Amino acid sequence: MEKLLKPNQLDIDPDSPTAAKQWTHWLKQFENFIEVSRVEDDNILKVLQNCISYCAYEFINDCSTYTEAIQILNDVYLKPKSEIFARHLLATRKQLATESIDQFVQSLKLLSKDCNFRDVRLKKTKMNI
Repeated sequence: MEKLLKPNQLDIDPDSPTAAKQWTHWLKQFENFIEVSRVEDDNILKVLQNCISYCAYEFINDCSTYTEAIQILNDVYLKPKSEIFARHLLATRKQLATESIDQFVQSLKLLSKDCNFRDVRLKKTKMNI
């Protein structure tokens, strides 16, 4: 079972537009592998170092704990998203000729995730009643 869950080697370009998605997917695979393998806490950093490429290792070679290494990799691969740009992408998205309505709606839902929409309705208070 452990062999089935072992993640591929982490080799992601931090400047890639899909780096954040690839990183979160790889990290989940790695966490599943660690959980199933029951790796001791003292050895998790060593297992992480074995599962990443030399390019990714350069970011964490000075780390002494797993938590510190993951935090650095999160900072490298998870870039802050521009809410304004995300809303622009959503507002300008047009349905493709080959795209069904369901596919179009699904793509709009995915685009809206980065828009940071919030509920703006006022809660009823004694003053509003």
